[in-house]
Amino acid sequence: NIIISILFIILLSNTVGALENLSTYVEVDPTSKLTVTPTNVKVATETTDASNLYINLSKNITTFNSTFDFNVTTMSGDSGVYFGLGDCNSNPSWTSWGTCNATIVRIVASSGTLGIQPMTFANGVATYPVSTSISYSLNTRYYALLERNNTNTTIYIFSDSARTTQIAGSPLSIGVVQTTNWNKFFVANNMVQYAGNRAYNISNVSLISTSYPTSPIKII
Repeated sequence: NIIISILFIILLSNTVGALENLSTYVEVDPTSKLTVTPTNVKVATETTDASNLYINLSKNITTFNSTFDFNVTTMSGDSGVYFGLGDCNSNPSWTSWGTCNATIVRIVASSGTLGIQPMTFANGVATYPVSTSISYSLNTRYYALLERNNTNTTIYIFSDSARTTQIAGSPLSIGVVQTTNWNKFFVANNMVQYAGNRAYNISNVSLISTSYPTSPIKII
């Protein structure tokens, strides 16, 4: 077990890139809820689901891994935030996103129940593990890795900054349903359509474009 843990840490270290400068991202914030610094985006309590609210930057990549930290202070009703790659300049709804293609993780409340799921959109149609999610708690900092390879989209959630201890339910994967290159990397993209309050921080974001036949986080 010790050897496996060491191998996992070594392989994981190869997935962490330089931090993204979030202050260079395009910011859409019509309700003035975002506070953006080079390493952190904070969303104050936001309730207007119909408004676009996000930061993004053109990347034009297909397979990737991204690490980020997050701390949700408010998430209630049916609300959430999406993080990942897509090809639209808008916010997704719970199950559709126009004609967009995307691969993301969603951190949500569904009828008040808190959960984290990987998700893909193929021509606007969502695919996600409907009955399975990773539970999380409010006012707790988590350390995440979102990975999209040629086969799966996978989210890993860790309780420690070294990313050695995964929380219950992690990792969680879904199969790849599209092969499109995505030109936008979204951070703090609020989900529209359903009512609920939310407030959160996302910080220390890294993104690496990858090319491999299978996941780099694989223990043989």
